[in-house]
Amino acid sequence: NGAMTITIRGAHFATAPVVYLSGANGRIDLNAVILISSNEVQAQVPAGLPAGAYAIVVCNGAQCGALPDAFVVASDSSAT
Repeated sequence: NGAMTITIRGAHFATAPVVYLSGANGRIDLNAVILISSNEVQAQVPAGLPAGAYAIVVCNGAQCGALPDAFVVASDSSAT
């Protein structure tokens, strides 16, 4: 699986949010986080994530919000 950009919509996003995925493999920080507006953030998910379901977590300073099982990586059926 390759890198991809995701859009996260919500409310009250602040300047310089921290965005990461949380799953069985721990925390995976997302790259190129861009605050589009107080209601929208874009971030790049790195390539090569293990298959599984991940929560998307957005932090504004010490305050974080998570959406469980919001990002799913399917297994690559062509892998040998």
